[in-house]
Amino acid sequence: MAQRLVRKLCDHCKEPYEPHAEDLPNDFPWDKLGDHPLYRARGCRVCRNVGYAGRMGIYELLVTNEEIKALAHDRVSTWDIKQAALKAGMRTLRMDAWDKAIAGRTSVEEVLRVTKGDRLQ
Repeated sequence: MAQRLVRKLCDHCKEPYEPHAEDLPNDFPWDKLGDHPLYRARGCRVCRNVGYAGRMGIYELLVTNEEIKALAHDRVSTWDIKQAALKAGMRTLRMDAWDKAIAGRTSVEEVLRVTKGDRLQ
């Protein structure tokens, strides 16, 4: 299990915007965005002009199955274990953070600050 804290956008001043493809990293899940806007921090008196108020967790859980146990026993690379875990349905910290950014709970900047890019191939 892995977990990190990301700052939550202030509900009083978060600002919607339409992102451009060149402004977001390659692993951004455009298919999940649909017609929803992303939000960014602006700042107000409530959040003391920071744009964020509070924190929330992002999580990653690797549940071992027989294939992953066999790979670990054979001492294969972590890359191969991660690929098997993703195929079995694991979600990475970054994936969880993207979902929370799309839901308007945190910003793209915060996702990029806290997580490493997922190299999926």
